[in-house]
Amino acid sequence: MNPTEFRRHLHAHPELSFKEHDTAAFIADRLTELGIEHRPIARTGVLAWIEGRGKADPKRRAVVLRADIDALPVPVSVTPAGHIVVDPLEPIVRRAVQAFADAWQRSCDKAGL
Repeated sequence: MNPTEFRRHLHAHPELSFKEHDTAAFIADRLTELGIEHRPIARTGVLAWIEGRGKADPKRRAVVLRADIDALPVPVSVTPAGHIVVDPLEPIVRRAVQAFADAWQRSCDKAGL
């Protein structure tokens, strides 16, 4: 799965805060496929450990990424092609829309997830 497919999957399957069970399982499955050690944390989170191999002090070689995986409820409509459109003129329909920080998307792309 390339970074774009990864991001699109997460955006297509949003879950509200503390209900991200499928999202956490999806992330854990991808980490397992990549051979990255991880464990569940805080009911719906995933903690992964990526140990460095460089010449730095062995006690300090690691990668730390922090990301929110919850969605926010916002009024939206969804086009037949699956695009999310915020339309204030339509009746309000509460749907969860994935609202990841730009930093997470950049980190995900750079990490090759």
